[in-house]
Amino acid sequence: MINLNRKTWITSDTHFGHANIIKHTGRPFATANEMDRELINNWNNIVNPDDDVIHLGDFCWDEPTNYLRNLTFNRLYLMRGNHDKSRVWNKIGNHYSSDRVTLLTPYEEFEVDKRFVCCHYPILEWNWHFHGSAHFFGHVHTAKNKKFVGAPGSYDVGVDNNNYTPILLEEAMEKCNRERLFLGCQIETSSFERPRN
Repeated sequence: MINLNRKTWITSDTHFGHANIIKHTGRPFATANEMDRELINNWNNIVNPDDDVIHLGDFCWDEPTNYLRNLTFNRLYLMRGNHDKSRVWNKIGNHYSSDRVTLLTPYEEFEVDKRFVCCHYPILEWNWHFHGSAHFFGHVHTAKNKKFVGAPGSYDVGVDNNNYTPILLEEAMEKCNRERLFLGCQIETSSFERPRN
């Protein structure tokens, strides 16, 4: 489990440099360059140099150097998505995995004040699901014209679902809590202490 102790943002599916994603998802950009500029500006307008960012995959289509160099963050926790090609992923791992970039496994558990689970893909149930933990995912490109309803307590943190910008972790947690209340879901406890045997 990864413990976070800084202001943290979460996002997914930036698809930097991926021209075809504009057509596939209906993004409001004419070119990949325009999309990249807008996504980088949106990111840098809210993320401070001492903030951490969790990115749940489909980071970039091509050369990662410019994107990593131009994005503001203290530490980037980066998960591989289905569009993160091996050659790009290996370059990130070989050259950028350091004290500023941490490569994640396909399923990760985090804790701040509450526990949450991250995966590039939406899943139906996860560790501590019935104890109020949240699940954050990307991949499905939820948008105004394309709704996706995940399991109660989960939320699509992808840029298409969040005005093409990262979302503050606390805000994403609140969206999960509201979804549980809207659906009338009961959780066993709001405490995140381990149950006693």
